[in-house]
Amino acid sequence: MNASQSFTQQEMKKSLFLITAAVIFGKIFYVTVTGAPFTGFLRALGANDLLYSIIAATPFLGGIFQIFASYVLEKTGKRKLIFLISAYIHRLIWIPIVLIPLVVSQENKSMALLLITAFITLYSMANSVVVISYSSWMGDIVPENIKGSFFGKRMAISAITGILAGVVSGKYLDNVNSLVSFAVVFIIASFFGAMDASCFLGVKDPPLTPLEKNTSFIQMLTEPFKDKNYLKLIIFISCWNFGFNFSTPFLNIYMIEELKIGYFAISIFTQLVSGITTVLFINQIGKLSDKFGMKPVLRLCCSFVSIFPVLWCFATSSRYIGVMSVCFLLSGLFQQGVQLLSTNFSIWLAPEKNRSMFLANFALITTLSSGVAYICAGMFMETSKKLIWRINELVFGKQVLSNFHVLFIVSALLMLLSIIFVLPMVYDKDEKKFHLFGRRNLPVKNQ
Repeated sequence: MNASQSFTQQEMKKSLFLITAAVIFGKIFYVTVTGAPFTGFLRALGANDLLYSIIAATPFLGGIFQIFASYVLEKTGKRKLIFLISAYIHRLIWIPIVLIPLVVSQENKSMALLLITAFITLYSMANSVVVISYSSWMGDIVPENIKGSFFGKRMAISAITGILAGVVSGKYLDNVNSLVSFAVVFIIASFFGAMDASCFLGVKDPPLTPLEKNTSFIQMLTEPFKDKNYLKLIIFISCWNFGFNFSTPFLNIYMIEELKIGYFAISIFTQLVSGITTVLFINQIGKLSDKFGMKPVLRLCCSFVSIFPVLWCFATSSRYIGVMSVCFLLSGLFQQGVQLLSTNFSIWLAPEKNRSMFLANFALITTLSSGVAYICAGMFMETSKKLIWRINELVFGKQVLSNFHVLFIVSALLMLLSIIFVLPMVYDKDEKKFHLFGRRNLPVKNQ
């Protein structure tokens, strides 16, 4: 019997409502402590491109902790308790992070950055526990036949909240741009994050599928790699994440420092413009995946996202509104679609038994690939400026391409290669070929 059938219809409705409500508070937290505000905070502390990329990569590199968290989760079965403890740490730790620069003197900026990196490492470890316990929990509580539409609706609500939170915080940071203003915004966000975690106090936690008593840590660790199809999914998402995150961390710097866009305007693009298509259409992505399978819809979304970095190359400080509007309008649908589908794919392709360890292996490798991409991008940005300037002189006689442009082009190529060569290897039992103009949908044979 599926775990979601082990409690009453009323308990399920209440749980699904609280999970949906939580995202309202959670989005306020995530919009504020990530993206442009986080980039601005680190740059205000004096972090160069390489140091910025290393600190920004820390949350991804903390994913290694998920393996141990999953083992504890499977052995104890106390999923809800583990989730709540790690979630409160994850949300509230931003209070000391933003207070450090106000306590440590300006002469000790390096010490402040070191302490902040240490706290962000702890933040990333807590986040890895939150993610693995949450994913395992949702796999047991959300009925599989509505997973796409449920999380699609949840993401649409998240987008609406993100618009409001991003615009308000962006406007404030533009008007009061100082370390104190970052502290005010991040502390308020932390309390909203704690409210997000509190919503899960009332969510039903079905019992985990028990493991055999003699199951060792090594057995749990290696089991997911014996599932060849799940391993192929891990490889694809890892390749995709590396390509996507090779440029993503520097898009904020590109907008702030190269295009001279303020925080408020950035929030308009990243939250309002992007949120419009998320709110209007993301639920359709979920419904399409329920009807045709996740793989064909994921391929469609990934194909569009891979084009965005190339479009960024055409933006300038005097001509960026059109380019950014197109990019973020489409991103609100297709990038959010990639996030929705890759998460759902990882949860429901894993078996109920030992699911959390499957998800831990998935998260470990895919997040590590993102972290490595951040650091590689930082190294590229720090070392390539003079070389690209010389190439411009030799080929064009003047500055035409910057290291940002080259970074974006390489990112797009890496994403396209993963779609063309790696995604076809993944088998989706629910995949159906879908065509325009109402042609008959046919199931796809096992590859």
